[in-house]
Order: sequence, then C-alpha cells, then structure tokens
Amino acid sequence: PEIYDLGPIDRLLKDIPKDKLAILACKCRANARALSYFDQYYFETKNWSRKGLVKGNSFDAYWTSLQKVYMALDDSHEAAGVQMRRTSPITVTDEIANLESAGRFDKASTYYESLLCSTDDRIDRKQLIEDALRCLSNQGDDLRLYERSKRLMEEYPMFRRSILPAAVEAFWKIGKWDELDAALNNNSCNSMLESTSISQGSLLNALRNSTPTVSSRVSAFWERSIKPLSIAMIDRSAYFRGYQTLLVLHGIQDYSLAVEILSKKQFETQELDENTTDVARRDLEERLRSLFSTWSKRNKLVQPSLMSLEPLLAWQRSIALLYMEKYPFVKSILCKDIGSMWLASADSAREARCFDRSFYCLAQAQKWFGPDLLKHNLELQVRCTTAQAVLSWEQGESTEAIRCLTAAIQRLQNHRLYEHLETRKNKNEDIRRKTNNPYHHPDAEPYFDINSDTCETCSEFEKPERESFAKLKILLTRYTEEAAAGTPRALLNMYEECVHLGVNQEEVYLLLARYYDKLANYYTENPQVLKLSDKVLNASCDSPASIDSRIVKLDRSRGRPKSSSQDKKDKEIAHREDVISKLMEQSVLAFGNSLKWGVRYLEESMPRMLNIWFDLGTKKCLETMTYYPRAINSRIESTVRMFDTLLLKKDSGLPSYYFMSALSLLLSRVCHPHSSICDKTSRILEQLLIDYPHQMLWRLQAVLNDDLEERKKAGERIVKSACKKSQSLIPLFQNYQKQITLLRNMCKNFTDYDPRRKQGKLKKLGSGANRVLDIEPRFGNLMIEGKFVAPIQSSINPILPTESDYENLKQHQIYPERYMSFIKRVSSECWIYNSLQQPRRIEMVCEDGKTINILCKAHDDLRKDSRCIEFFNLLNRILRRSGISSARFFEISTFLVLPLENFAGIIEMVPNCETVRSIVEKLYKESLGPQFNVHELLKKRMTKDQNTDADSYQSFVEKVLPRVTPPVLQEFYKRQFTEPISWYMARLAYARSLALTSMVGYIVGLGDRHLDNILIDMDAGRIVHVDFNLLFHQADLLPVPEVVPFRLTQNIVAALGPMGTEGNFRKFSEIAVRIMRKEKELLLTTLKPFLHDPCCEWTKDRENRGSKERDAERDGNKMAKERIEIVERKLKGFPRSGNQNKPLTVLNAFSVEAQVDILIEEASDLYNLSQMYYGWSPHI
Repeated sequence: PEIYDLGPIDRLLKDIPKDKLAILACKCRANARALSYFDQYYFETKNWSRKGLVKGNSFDAYWTSLQKVYMALDDSHEAAGVQMRRTSPITVTDEIANLESAGRFDKASTYYESLLCSTDDRIDRKQLIEDALRCLSNQGDDLRLYERSKRLMEEYPMFRRSILPAAVEAFWKIGKWDELDAALNNNSCNSMLESTSISQGSLLNALRNSTPTVSSRVSAFWERSIKPLSIAMIDRSAYFRGYQTLLVLHGIQDYSLAVEILSKKQFETQELDENTTDVARRDLEERLRSLFSTWSKRNKLVQPSLMSLEPLLAWQRSIALLYMEKYPFVKSILCKDIGSMWLASADSAREARCFDRSFYCLAQAQKWFGPDLLKHNLELQVRCTTAQAVLSWEQGESTEAIRCLTAAIQRLQNHRLYEHLETRKNKNEDIRRKTNNPYHHPDAEPYFDINSDTCETCSEFEKPERESFAKLKILLTRYTEEAAAGTPRALLNMYEECVHLGVNQEEVYLLLARYYDKLANYYTENPQVLKLSDKVLNASCDSPASIDSRIVKLDRSRGRPKSSSQDKKDKEIAHREDVISKLMEQSVLAFGNSLKWGVRYLEESMPRMLNIWFDLGTKKCLETMTYYPRAINSRIESTVRMFDTLLLKKDSGLPSYYFMSALSLLLSRVCHPHSSICDKTSRILEQLLIDYPHQMLWRLQAVLNDDLEERKKAGERIVKSACKKSQSLIPLFQNYQKQITLLRNMCKNFTDYDPRRKQGKLKKLGSGANRVLDIEPRFGNLMIEGKFVAPIQSSINPILPTESDYENLKQHQIYPERYMSFIKRVSSECWIYNSLQQPRRIEMVCEDGKTINILCKAHDDLRKDSRCIEFFNLLNRILRRSGISSARFFEISTFLVLPLENFAGIIEMVPNCETVRSIVEKLYKESLGPQFNVHELLKKRMTKDQNTDADSYQSFVEKVLPRVTPPVLQEFYKRQFTEPISWYMARLAYARSLALTSMVGYIVGLGDRHLDNILIDMDAGRIVHVDFNLLFHQADLLPVPEVVPFRLTQNIVAALGPMGTEGNFRKFSEIAVRIMRKEKELLLTTLKPFLHDPCCEWTKDRENRGSKERDAERDGNKMAKERIEIVERKLKGFPRSGNQNKPLTVLNAFSVEAQVDILIEEASDLYNLSQMYYGWSPHI
C-alpha cells in the first residue's frame, strides 16, 4: 500500500489555536470537545508562562467560558471550582456563572434583571435574554418565567423566536392553554419543532383539542428525538452522552400512557361531567389512579438527581393539569396527585441541597392539597409533614424540625390510634412508678421486655394507620436523639412506642439497638454518671435498694484487707458493669430482632451484634475485679439462647448466609474465653462450612495455618466436626489442602521464612519468566484435580440480598452458578517480580474458559490487606445506599486477598491496569530522553545536597522539580481516550476514585503510596490501589517517615485538569468524609477483628511472654486498640493526635470542609514532599 507523509497535517493541526477551537466547539454545543480543547490550551499557556513567552496567565479570559462548558455537562462541582482559580477581577458575567454553578438561580436571575435594564450597547441582548430565561426555568419558578417571557416578547419583538421556547414551556407548565394554542397556531412555531419545549407543547395542545393527528405527532416527535441518541451510540460513553435524550423519550412514553386513557369510545361519544355517575366516569377515575401509579414507578428508574427528575415531574404535572381542564369533576383526585408530584420535586431539590427551591415546591404542594390538610388521608398528611421536617433538619434547624413533627402528632390527638398510645403510655408510667427501685438508674433500666410480642394490642388498627404513625414517631425519635433533645428515659419510651406499632420493625429495632449501644459506650466513657449514693452503698442486703443483692464478691484479696473507701469504689465498678452489661444484652437482642424482620441493614446489624455479644462474654471473664455483677451470666445465656432460637434453627431460624456478612469477626474470635460463646461461634462456622464448603475452605486457611497453636486447634476442631456431619466434605477438604499447600510453597520458594537471619532471608530466583515446576515440582502435570474454586472476588465474596422479600430469602443464592469459576489447570510459566519479597504471578485457566492471574506473596501479613479490602467493600455498599454518591458511580476498585498463613497468601490481580510509574516514565522518556529514570534524579540530589531539612527543601524546589516540569500524566488520558466524551468520562472517574481513595487512605493510615502501588484502569481511567502492608500509620516508623496523608504530587494534580484540586476532587473528598463520619460505627466494626487477631508485627514477641499476659493479649491487643482509636478520632473529625493541627473550636473537632482543606494542603505542600523518601518519588 502507498504510504503518505502525515507530518505536515500533524503540524497544521498543532498550529491551530486550541482556544479558538474550544470557542467554536462551544457554539456547536460539542461541550466535551470544547472542554478537551480548553484543557490543552490551559497546559500550553502554563508552559508558555514558565518559558517566559507570555506575561501573566493568558487563560484568565476563558474561565467563564470553561465554567459554562462544565454547567452544560452538568458538572456543578467543577463549575463551582472555577471561582477559586480566577486571578483576574470578577465581572458581573463571572458572578452570574458562579451563582448558577452553585445552584443559586434566584440570585443569578437578579443579576440578569440588572443587565437587561442596562443601556450598554456592547451587550448581546439576544444571548442575554436566552440565558436569563434559561436561568428562570432552572430556578423552577414557572409563574415568574411566564410573566417574564411575556414581557420580553412585548419589549423585544425582534427576538420573538428566541423567547418563544421559554414562553411555550411556561404556558404548558402553569396550564395557560388558550395562550399555548395561540402561540402554537403561529406559523413561526411550525419551523421550531426541533425545540423540545415547543414539541411538548404541541403534543399537549393536540390532546386538549382532541386532534386526530395525535399519534402522528407523537411519532414525529419520537423520530426527531431519537436522532441524537443514534449519533451518541457510536462510542462506549453512549449512555452518559445520550441520557438527556433518553429522558425526553421517557416523557414521550408518559404522554402515550396518558393518551391511552381516552382511547375508549365511551370517553369520546359520551359527555362526562360532575353529575355523571355511570360506569364510564368511575372507569376514568380508576384509569387516572393507575396512570399516576405507573408514572411514579417509572420515575424510580431515573437517576436520582434534580436535573433528571424535575423535567419529568413538570411534564407529568402539566398532563394532569390538562385533564383537570377537560374533566373538572375529577379535580379532587388530580389535586391530590399534583400535590404529591410537587412533594417529589421538593424531595429531589432538597437532596440536591437547593433548599429555596425545595421550600417553593412544598408551598406549591400545600396549595394543591388545599387549606385544610387534615381532610386528606393520614398517609398524605404524614408525607407532607415529614417533608417539611426533613427540609428544616437538612438546613440545620433541628429545633424547628422536632417542633414540626411534635405539632403534627398533636394534631392527630382525635385519632383513635393516638388515644390508644396515650392510654398505654400512662399505664406504663404508673407501673414504673409503683415498681420504682432506688437502685435502678432512671435512664439505664428499660421497663419493657424487648422479646415480648408488643404488637398484639395494635392488631385492631389498620396497617396503613400504624405505618403513618410509625413514620412520624421514628423520625421524631431519631431527630430527638441526634439533637440531644431528650433524656434517655424519654427516648426509650419513644422507641418502645415505635416497636409497639409493629411496622418498619427492622429499622425500629436497629435504631433501638444503636441507642442501647450508644448508652453503654457513654456510661463506659463517663463512669461518674452512674455513681451511687451512700444510701444505696450502705443499704442492708435485705433492702431492695441494696447493691449487695446485685453483685458477687470474688476472693482475690490474698489476705490483704481493703479500706472501706476502696471497697465502695469496687462496688461502684461492679454496679456500672451491671448496668452496662444489661444495655449490651438489650442491644444484642434488638439487633437480633432487626435481623428477624429484614436484610436491608444486614451488613450493619450482624457485625455489630456479634461484636457486642463477644464483648459481653469477655466481661464474665474479667479477672481484675473484686466484685462482678450477679446477673451477668444469665444475660450472656439469654443472648446465647437468642442465637439458638432465632438464628440457628433449621425451620424457623434465619438462613446461615446471614453470618457471611461478619465472617472475619467470627474467625477472629474462634478462641473466645467464654465457653458458651466459643462453642456457639464454632457451631456457626461449622454450619457455614457445610453449606458453603468451597468458599469456607479458602477462608479457614489463615486459622488452620496460624502460628498460635490455640487458634490452629480451634480451626481443626471446626473442620473435624463439620466432616462428621457431612461426609462429602472429607475428600473436598483433602483436595483443597493438597492444592493450597502447593500454593503456599509457591509463595515461599521451597524454604520457610527464617526471622532470625537478617540477610538472605529468601532463596533468590531470577526476575521475569520462570517455569512453575522449577519453583514447585509437586505441581506435577499442572492439572487441578477435583473441584477447586478460583480465588477471585466473584467466586469467593457472597452476594447478599438487599430487599426483605420473605418468600425468597430462604432460597436466595449468595453464590450463583453463573458467577462461580473452577480451576482447570495452571499455566506452565509464572512471572517473578523484581522486589524484596519476590512475589510471583501465576496464570490459571478455568473450566468456563476464563483466564485469571493471581499473585503469590510471602513475608507480608496479608490479613491487613484482606481487612482493608473488607473495609473498602463495606464502604462501597454504604455509598451505593447514598443517593448523592450512587448517582455518580462513586466506589473503590477492590480485589480478593486471601491469607493462607501468617506470612503468606494470594492476591487477585486486577486486569487491564498499568502502574503510574510505568505510564509517567514512558512519557518522560519521550520528552527528556531515554536515559530518564524516575528514582535516580531525586536520589542523586538528595544524597548530595541533603544536610538539613531546609537544604533538602531548597534542593527539591530549585534543582529537582524544574527537571520534571511540566507534568505528563494528563497527556496519558488524552492519548488513551481519544474521543472527547470518553476522555471526559475517564477524567471524571479518575477524580472520583482519587478523592475517595485519598480520604479512605487517610482514615485507615495507609502508607507506602509510591508509583508502583497506584494503578490506573486502562479501560475506565479510575485509580486502583494495591499493597496495603503499611496500614494504621506504620509508615511513620520507617527510617524516613512519611509526612503526607496521601499522594497529591504534581502529576496527580495535573491529571485533574485546569481545576486541579478545587473542583471534583475537593467536593468528592467532602462527600466521602461526610458519609464516613455518618457511618463511623459501622466502619469501625470492620476493624474490630484486629483487636483479637492482631497483625503479626504487633505481637511478634508474644512467644516470650507468660501465659497470663498472652490471655490478656488475646482479649485485646494494646497496640491494635491504639491504632483503631486513631482511626476513630479521624472519623469524628478530630486531628490524629492531641497537638497536631489543633482546631480553635469548643469541641476540638474539624468541620468536614476544614478537615479536607487541611489534608489537601498537607499532601501538596512542597516542604512536606521534600522530606519524603526518594523511592516514593515525591517529585513526580
């Protein structure tokens, strides 16, 4: 074939100014392409400025244009970040763009009004009018849009075609049907059907006038709308690119469903009015109810964002307004449904934190419901009240929210269910007063039995009534607790009422269990609250107030008499433990009842219940107390019975897979000191091994091969007992042990790890490709015998149910066959990486043809990696439940880590990823020459010039950074993702994943984030982190301590684009921290196994300790507690230590925004980076 020289064409394309191309792309509405050109121009101007070719920043003139591009892409975070990047004085146009990007359309419209009143001839009036009307439309004030568009058409008749789309939209939104008809009959509208609002108005007008061409108009509108979607389908970002078109098509289908209501002939031939009582009228009412129900279900399929939902809701309200005009006798039905749609708009606006718009929507809803809301059904009253209360709460008006809910309940005082609850409350108060005991703490002793069937007396009331009351009561109780607006006794009374109503039981019991746990922790941290009076301490044993009737004295004095004051202190300690153990018992029982009623909160209820249960059992084994509570043993036994009756019964109990949500916690407590709890834990693990043998045999390896003999024997007992109950386990267990033993040998290179030798620990093999048989000859012919499940996430991690469908929970498959992969053979070659531990990659071929790669690694405690991945998986599930994050596909990339023993294990390798080092090194070699090496440049400078910290900083800034400037990582995204929309989506994924992994890494103290431990997904562009060996701030103990919280070097920042850290990175970081703070108790539960199965380096000298000290260590490792306490401090917003960056606030805690701001500053500070180890590559 003939070869053409494309060099001149490339040079021509490079010579075309990128800023001019960006402006032209904006005019063509190719927003992603415009953004790509702006990005290129930004980095070009930075390079020109560094070289002295231009003065100042020539990009300043384009910040507003860039902001508009981000707004067109619905990227509000980047648009809002522009104002932080501007260096030139802000104009009125800039201020409008800032307000619109922040969602403050009310203030932006005020600026537009002032500009329209201006007499400046330089203003583009046509463009200004279009922008002003678009702002009013986004504001959601349809009446104001109607008035403004009419006035503008009178003032500027020459711009009628520009104003008409907004005017037509206002006409059909507020039901001005005659004006809509007049506007659409104008000849100019026929040539403007490409406008979505005019096409929608045309459809509504045709329906109103019963035009016979309705179906043809629908088809024409459908064809016009589908064209952009067919163009968008050419690349892999088609769904994102064509989503707005999909919403238009969604609206057309909603219209078609409405047209079907009038399809019956009786609606066309028979006049219907308010005096009609025949079958046709009743059929119309029923069809309208069905239509609104269908619309509501369809809206749940749309992305939960204001920009997606609000256009559909406005369109549906307009169709309902049209039916109201055609059939006035159904006004009562339509008013209620239109009001409900306004409530949905209020919820959507509130979640987008557009509080003014949400308040406006609530006012519109109340207008449609009418002045007397109490005439409507109870469900609608409650929905309206809760929307108002939640809006007040989100705005920080906690007192107003509580008053709103309290007043709503008071307004229902004539309801029979309200009277029933008040009567029952007074009766319980009388019982409590009669049985009052001076010993009882007024807040810590609940007076209702959590296991009793509290819903019997509510059976006479209809379920919808109880659901409505429960919704109000639950929300009021939650807000009262979070605002600290009630005493513990009052809150327990409120929770008891919620339980008594007998609906939403899973959530109610979960909230009650949380509160019991919160009380127990509070009394533990504040023992003075439970201090006893002298009257109680000195009461005789026969008195009901006697403390001696509640505690047992243990003879540990060893002949040494104690003073009376010390004896009193010991009694107070025992009393406190008695109260706390009671609360812990109630918390365990409440979590158990929550699990009985559903699985929505399974991943929270199960781990927290087990953790409290294990801690309660440990209290019985305390050996340092002179007194201990008499009832503590009975309380432990009651929780054990709960596990028997509720969770382990074959017929009436819950499925065994519930325990898979807390498997690591169970494995860490196989040697629990309390015999009953230890036996029950073993029974649970036995049942899981019988039900899910392939996955459990992988998970049990860390216990079966543990260095601690007691844990090893416990694991063997579990396997032996399970094999007795299920004989089919025996050959499967033998096969797994054989194959896993070979994998362990692959990790260790024949020889065992010898910690006594400082040098030559490993039998070194050559890096690169090696034969598997040279490393482990016993792999034989490399064929796997029997069924051997692949060690990958899809085969090992369970898929837990998310909905509480009682009929399907028992049949739910947590390991569907379509996701299971079994190993067929092992590839004949493996790849050994050139590092200290010499990990080796093995390729395995599965029976379904899938090829997987695993990494065999020794001499690292992979339990840290495994639990870190569990932490990430739990956080991903929390993020999916959160509307603000699920709309943005906000999650961490994870993989499987399986410890096979204390210092060896296997890791699933993430496909299609490259290390940041390999990417940037290749790009730097192109610009700086093939001799460039990432490490050598900094290594030479640091070893030559580093005498003091100041010298290191000066050398870093003056000699090292200029050699690797400009950064190059942004160039990788431009080359890897050639289509503008795919490039934009990849950079969004990069910013999201970088923000999330940075914040999570800071929380768990993840270090060693050098360029080989950070990967980039070559398909999606997101960040993937590997190697979590330096966890919980262990990097602080390195010879060169790490002083930055995460990696935020110049290349990492450059790949974020012109906004740097001021756009998506900052906002997504704040979202991540805010969600983690909210769910801190659940996240900390994932780390609790470290307390009882601590890392090997934390307990490496336990072999030299006495048995008593080892027992104490088994109950709680001191170093593990300290590390987890640091994590807890950071989740609460406190600085990592008492003196580090101490904020000047009363509570000594940072706000979310302040915490993120400080972290970004620390991570990007050049002085901090100059103190980092050269191998970390702080200059790259």
